[in-house]
Parts: sequence; structure tokens; C-alpha cells
Amino acid sequence: MPILLTVAIVRLMRAVSDAHAQGPGEFKRTPSLLSTRSFHTATTLADARVLVAGGTGGTFVHRSAEIYDPATGDFTDTGEMAQFRFGHTATLMNDGRVLVTGGLKHQDRFIAEAEIYDPSTGEFAMTAFSVVSQGLSHVNTAAKWQSSDRRGTKQSL
Repeated sequence: MPILLTVAIVRLMRAVSDAHAQGPGEFKRTPSLLSTRSFHTATTLADARVLVAGGTGGTFVHRSAEIYDPATGDFTDTGEMAQFRFGHTATLMNDGRVLVTGGLKHQDRFIAEAEIYDPSTGEFAMTAFSVVSQGLSHVNTAAKWQSSDRRGTKQSL
């Protein structure tokens, strides 16, 4: 049974490597991601672009991120995360930013720190929000929290 599961996962990963975008009632072939990834996140932004962040390339962990733009059909680089991550979650917040939490740095190095991606700047920034992670089994749901930046400006989720 484990061999069949492994074969199924490998086939799925090969299928995912050729990214496809779904329009209303159709699939459309797109170029491949700029970097080979698995265990990454893909988050649809408010403007319909897709943030693809982190993941593993097999022998290394990504901190890079890229944006897929369905209007042009292209992937472009965007800011790098502060942490190398795979198996994490990425949640679109009400204000259009993306909260990235949890995951792993290496095989057994869980990440408690969180960061936020701002599509208007294309940058990631660490946040005071932290999580208790169970690695690949954690789930992120939008939580109510508030923190202050260096200028004392309150930020809410």
C-alpha cells in the first residue's frame, strides 16, 4: 500500500508541475513555474493574481515566491520570504495581504514565526503573530489579532 501511495503522489506532483489556470468552465495551459516546487502554497489575491510561495525543490527549501498573472499568463518573481518554508499555510486577509504561517525549515525544524505578504509592494515582512505548529498538519484560519509597528500604528487582521 505505501508503494501505491508513493506512486500516486509522484504522478500528482508531475501533473502539478505543468501549471494550469482555470477560467469559467475551462482549463488553460500556462507556462511552468519559475522554480520547481512541492509543498508550497498558492493563494489567489484580491486582483485574481496568484501568489506561489515557498515549498521544497527536493534537496533544498525555497524562500522565494512568484506571482502568476492570469491576464498575461506569465509567472514573475516577487519578494522573498524571511524564512525558508515548506508545508506552511497562506491565508488571504480582508485587507488583501497574505498571512503566511507555520511549516518547516528542514525535515524537523518547525516554524513558529509568521510573515505577511503585501501585494501592493511585493514584499514579505515578519509579524509579531506566531503560531504553535504541528508541522504539516496545522491549519490556519483567520484570527482576530492586533499589533503595533515601529511608529505605533495599530495593525489588525
